[in-house]
Amino acid sequence: MVLFAKSVPDERAVSQQVEFADTPFSIISARMHGCTTIVVAGTRAVWMTHLWESYSNGKDVQGENLTNGGDPAFAQRVLMFLRGQQVSNPLPSGYKDYISPDGPGIDANLFNNGATDQTHVYIFTPVKYGAARGDLNNPNSLKYAARYGAGGEVVNTIADIFGVTRPRVTIVPYIPLNTNDPAQGAQLGKDARGTVLFQYDPDSDGNGKKAWRLFMEARMVYKTI
Repeated sequence: MVLFAKSVPDERAVSQQVEFADTPFSIISARMHGCTTIVVAGTRAVWMTHLWESYSNGKDVQGENLTNGGDPAFAQRVLMFLRGQQVSNPLPSGYKDYISPDGPGIDANLFNNGATDQTHVYIFTPVKYGAARGDLNNPNSLKYAARYGAGGEVVNTIADIFGVTRPRVTIVPYIPLNTNDPAQGAQLGKDARGTVLFQYDPDSDGNGKKAWRLFMEARMVYKTI
């Protein structure tokens, strides 16, 4: 069985949460050029979400995506979604109206055994337009540092979900293609740029060894479980 993160045209948040069993599966978020993907992976399960850029972050009166912390619409569309909380009084974001997510929030019970779960969070999120490869290690290059950065609202929310002070988190910045440039737009979907792929195999070595691997563009993480 192969599970794909759904490409929903209305831009609502989507997620998949799968416990590791005897069936291999894959989850993919592709063609990202400003969106953010979060992967929570341990020894028992994986949770993965695709968060559309403009819908999740909202826009100001000039039509630019919001980047600041403390925005109540972002809290509803992303932070409450991570917690699996229902939104009863949707707030405007300067973009589209609120739409209920497709998929669950993070089930802490699948990831919160610190002794055995070895849970790690990966946040694949864009840098600012104009940033170069040499800027990727500079946290100031992140477009949404206050929201998705190492000390940002998403990391703090996940820490609270797990009941820990400092969850294991890796921020993976990427350079988004500028789709307003025809040459760059033509590259979208042609290679691994803007792609996050999670794969689980219950028989990775032919002898029943369970393992998973996570590709984030050219970066790969492999773990036996």
